[in-house]
This record gives sequence, structure tokens and C-alpha cells, in this order.
Amino acid sequence: MAIRQNARGNNPIAGIIGLAVMLIIIYLLFKVVTGVISIMYFLGPILLIIALLLNYKVVLNYVKWLGQMIKKDTGRGLLYTGLSVVGYPFVSAWLFLKAFLQFRLKRNVNKQEKAKEKEFVEYEEITDEEDFLELPELEKPKETNRYDDLFE
Repeated sequence: MAIRQNARGNNPIAGIIGLAVMLIIIYLLFKVVTGVISIMYFLGPILLIIALLLNYKVVLNYVKWLGQMIKKDTGRGLLYTGLSVVGYPFVSAWLFLKAFLQFRLKRNVNKQEKAKEKEFVEYEEITDEEDFLELPELEKPKETNRYDDLFE
């Protein structure tokens, strides 16, 4: 009988090393995520103030929406409000992004409108009501439809 051997061999330390590497990677990812969250908690109020300066209506509409959710479905509205308070850095980042995009869109539309106001197209009014384009009448071609012949 042939004896099968593992490709890794019979070393039990290899499994322990693999587990340790996996735990180290998970720990490092956890530290990175907690670092990003702590940075977001620091930047949250700053982003909210900038969002208010860019377009205060975005923040106002969000607060109105929370109020409407509380009136319409109290449980869900209170849940959304609580999540907004706990996760305020992410909510403020989202409101900042929304306000920034609306600000940019409004600015681009205003630029395009100003550019259109400066452009004048030269045109000539035609007051003659006659048909100024005389075309010969077309003769209808003899209808030869091979598809209709299939049903005869």
C-alpha cells in the first residue's frame, strides 16, 4: 500500500503560523477602521459647517425629512434620528458631499447660462409666405413586394 503524504508535510506549526498571520491581519484591519472612524468623528462637525455654507437647504431638508419620518412612522423616525446622532460623522460627510455636488452643479449651470447670454446667432427672417423650395413630384415606384408573393 502506498502512503499518502500531505503537500505541507506533517508540521503542526504551519497551521498555527497561518492562524497567527490571519489574526494579525484582522487586528490591523480593525485598527485601520477604528483610525478612519476617529478621523471622521474629528472631521464631522467641520464637514457639517462647510455643508451649511455651501448649501444650507441640504441640511435643512434632511432635518425636515427626519421630522416627517417621526410624524409618519414614529419608531422608524426615532431609529433614523438615533442613527444620525450616533453616526453623525458619516451623515455630515454625506450631507457635505450632497451640498458640494449641488453647489458645483448650480455653478456650472450658471456658467453655461452666462455663456449662452453672450452668444448671438445671426439669422434672417423670411417674410415671403410662398413655398420658396420647389421640388418636382416623385413618381411612385411600381410595388414589387416579394413577401406578399409568398402567400399566393
